[in-house]
Amino acid sequence: MRAGRAAGSIRRGTSFFGVVLTMLVGTAILPRVLGFVAGLPRHQVSRVIAASIASAGPRIYEEGQDPKELFELFEPPTAAEIAGAKVERLRPLGRRKARSLVHAEGDWHRAVHIWLTDDHGRLLLQRRSKFKDTFPGRWDVSCGGHIEAGDASFPTAVRELEEELGLEEPVASQVEKLYTLACTNRGVTERHGAFICREFQDFFLLRVGKEHDMTRYRYPPGEVSEVSGMERGDQM
Repeated sequence: MRAGRAAGSIRRGTSFFGVVLTMLVGTAILPRVLGFVAGLPRHQVSRVIAASIASAGPRIYEEGQDPKELFELFEPPTAAEIAGAKVERLRPLGRRKARSLVHAEGDWHRAVHIWLTDDHGRLLLQRRSKFKDTFPGRWDVSCGGHIEAGDASFPTAVRELEEELGLEEPVASQVEKLYTLACTNRGVTERHGAFICREFQDFFLLRVGKEHDMTRYRYPPGEVSEVSGMERGDQM
């Protein structure tokens, strides 16, 4: 599963397509992403940047991730990539480290983010489970996850769509790679403490037809608590 994106606050009445989804990307990068998906000008999205208003819910815990899963480590991005330029080349360090240590020590690792949109212009969101080790209970990108050591980006994206939303491979395998961005965020959770999440995020887009039902998904409660299809102009 994915971890660590931008966090902030949101005012009631803010148009959804201007919302900075918690744990997504840094504030300098997100307007480009949302503008691409929703068809809005970047400056228009920038004016309403914000994050989830979701609360973490009752303090009952389960594991929403495996703290021992291994991630490949990479050299930090260039100054231009930190500022929002597309990442053209990754520089692996040849080392692996457990998830819990990566988030505690702020190592650079890889993740996938998948945006799911339909012909009606709706964008699917998921609310992260309250058991997650980063930004629990917050609204997030449609689907996402870490790329584990030895795995590739595209198969990880397809697998996450199956695991988090129950989408079968014929649909999930239609994802389109957009680009890779370097993103860094940090925060604190009640159970897991402080974290620093520095990711090379591979962005994918999955377009589905008008017949696609955005209300019928199968998702694991340890990772996802609910999903919602939002339209342009919807209020949060």
